[in-house]
Amino acid sequence: MDGIEEMIRAIRPRAVLVFDYGCGRMYASVGDDPAMRELVLRLNPGGITVKFLADGPKVSGVLPWTLPGTEEQISVRPGDILLSGGNRISVSLEAFTGSFIRLSQFHDLTPEKAEKLFGGDGVKLYLEWSE
Repeated sequence: MDGIEEMIRAIRPRAVLVFDYGCGRMYASVGDDPAMRELVLRLNPGGITVKFLADGPKVSGVLPWTLPGTEEQISVRPGDILLSGGNRISVSLEAFTGSFIRLSQFHDLTPEKAEKLFGGDGVKLYLEWSE
């Protein structure tokens, strides 16, 4: 790759997944997984509001569409953003093992932030673009 191509690649806008819970936001990087690529395409024209409910060691909500991908048995870490069943998005609150697609991760999710983030009427999911 020559210098110009590297420079163009470096300034290409990148999507960041935003979880907006009204009184604050948390950000997650967007990877190159097929499910995440489809989520970016679906969220690009706007955002959606997802109601998350307690679901064992995680909180989960239902997306209005099904995303592609194959679930694998993984070791889940606190803060992992997960997909299961093609349309169920979850955020892990503790470590455990299960069959999911790992979409991304919050690196600084504390129990206090989790309570604020998922304790309200819904979380708006949308994209922000940055260089």
